[in-house]
Amino acid sequence: MLLLLMNLTAHFMPFERAALAPDDYATLVRSLPAAEGGASSVKAYADRPLNYAFLALQARYIGDNAGLAFILLFLSACALLLAVFMLLERIFGDTSAAFIGTAVFCLLPNKLETYHTLIFLNINLVSLIYVMSFALFITHAGTGRRGVLLASVLLYAAGIFWYEVGFFMPLLMLSYCFLDKRCRLVSVMPFMVVAVLYAVYRLTGAYGMAAGAEGQSHSVSLSMLPLNLKELFHHYAGRYAARSILYGFYNFAAMQPAWLVAVSAALLALIVSVRSALAGAKTPQIKKGALMLGLAAFSAMILPVLFNDKGGIGGRHLMLPSIGISIMAVPALMYAGRAWKHILIAFIVVMSVVGAGNAWTQVVACRINGAVFEYLKSNRQALVDAKAVVIDTNSFAEKIKYTLVKRDFNLFNTYYGAQAFEDWGLISMVRWAAKDSGKQVYVSISSPYAKKGEFKFCVYEYKGYRSKAVKDMLLPAEGTLVVGAKEVFGGDVDAGIRKLGIRE
Repeated sequence: MLLLLMNLTAHFMPFERAALAPDDYATLVRSLPAAEGGASSVKAYADRPLNYAFLALQARYIGDNAGLAFILLFLSACALLLAVFMLLERIFGDTSAAFIGTAVFCLLPNKLETYHTLIFLNINLVSLIYVMSFALFITHAGTGRRGVLLASVLLYAAGIFWYEVGFFMPLLMLSYCFLDKRCRLVSVMPFMVVAVLYAVYRLTGAYGMAAGAEGQSHSVSLSMLPLNLKELFHHYAGRYAARSILYGFYNFAAMQPAWLVAVSAALLALIVSVRSALAGAKTPQIKKGALMLGLAAFSAMILPVLFNDKGGIGGRHLMLPSIGISIMAVPALMYAGRAWKHILIAFIVVMSVVGAGNAWTQVVACRINGAVFEYLKSNRQALVDAKAVVIDTNSFAEKIKYTLVKRDFNLFNTYYGAQAFEDWGLISMVRWAAKDSGKQVYVSISSPYAKKGEFKFCVYEYKGYRSKAVKDMLLPAEGTLVVGAKEVFGGDVDAGIRKLGIRE
C-alpha cells in the first residue's frame, strides 16, 4: 500500500489528464476507413503485431475518452510497480531490499514521461509482461517446475512481438544463472530459440507480410550508437535529467494554491508513513553479485534502444533499464552503513517533489491539448466544410508561457518539458474530429496572415532526427480554416483553463 501511495502522490496528483497523447490521436485516425489503394494497417505495422492489435482495441473501446484513459494508465502503472516489487523480492529474498529498489524505480526522474497520457498504457503493459517473464524464470530456477518455465517463455515471446525493448532478456537470464547456482543454463535455451525466430521475422519483413519499408518501423543501425549514447548520458547525468529536476521544482511551486496545499499534505503523509515503516526495518543482507546483476539488467534492456536506427532515447525506453538501476541502488545504498535510511528518505522527499511538479506540468499540458480538441469537436461541421485547416501554434506560444529556456524547433512542442503540441498530434486531432483521414491540415509556426485572398504562413519540413527546415506556404483564404489560441481560449488562460469571461 505504501508503494501505491507513493505512486499516486508523486505522479498522479491532481488525478486528472484532459487529453490523450499525439500518438493516441494518430491511432484513432488509423481506425478510420483508409483511402483507396493504401496499404492495410496490419501490413503497415506488421513488425509489432501484438502492439498493433492492442492499439486497435484501444482505439475501439477507449476512443478519445481521456477520463477512462487516465484511469487505465494509473492502474497499469500501479500493476507494473507491484510486479517490480515482486521481482525484486525474488532477486533479493528480502522485503526491505525489495521496497528500497521499488521506491527507487518509482521515483527515478528519467521515466517521468510515462505517467503522462494513454500511450503509456501500452508501454506499462508490455513492461509488465517482461517483468513477469523474468520473475517466473527465477521461480523456475528455484523450483524446477517446467510449467513455470513454459509460462515465462510464452510471456517473453509475447513481449518481443509486442515491443522489442526486452529482446536481449535471455542474456540477463544467463547472468542470473551465475548468481543462483540452482539455475540451469539449459533453461535459457527456449528463450534463445524464440529470439532467433523473432530476429528472422524482423529481417524477412514479417515473413514477407510487411508492406515494404513501412512494415518495419525500427531497425538496427550501428551508426546511431554515438548519438544514442550521448542521449543516454543526458537522461542520467546531463541536460534531460537537469530539465526534469529543475522543472519539477519550478512547477511544484507554480501549482494553483488549492492543489499546492493538497499535494503538499499528501507528500507529508507519504514521508511520515515511510519513516514509520523504516523505523523498525533491519539493514538488508544483500547477496553477492546483486550489483553485477543490476548492471546486466540495465545493459540487456538498453541494448535494443542504443542500436535503434531512428535515433533518440525517450523516457519510455528507460522503463525496463530502470529496473537494473533499481537493483544496483540497493547494494549501493548499503555502503552508506547506518545512514542508509536517512539517504533513502531524503531521496524520496526530493524525487517526490520533482515527480509531483512534473505531474502538474503534465496536467496543464493535457488541459491545453484538451481545450484544442474540444474546440475542434464542437466545430466539426466547420472542419468538414473546410478545404484545409491551419493550426496556428505560434499564437499559443505567444499567449502561454511554456519554457524557461528557448530552444530551436521547440514552438510549444513541450510545456516545461512535458509533451504538448506535436505536428502529427494536431493533424490527427483535426482528422479524428472531422472523421476524415485525408483532411488537409497544416501546422503553422507563424501566425497566418491574409493578403490578396491568400493566407501566408510557415511550416517545418522534417529532414531527420532533430533536423528541420522552414518552408513558406500559401493557401487560398476561401475554404481555409485557421485555428489559434484566440479561437480556442478567447481571453486569458490560467493553468491551461480559459478564465471565465466573454471570449474575445
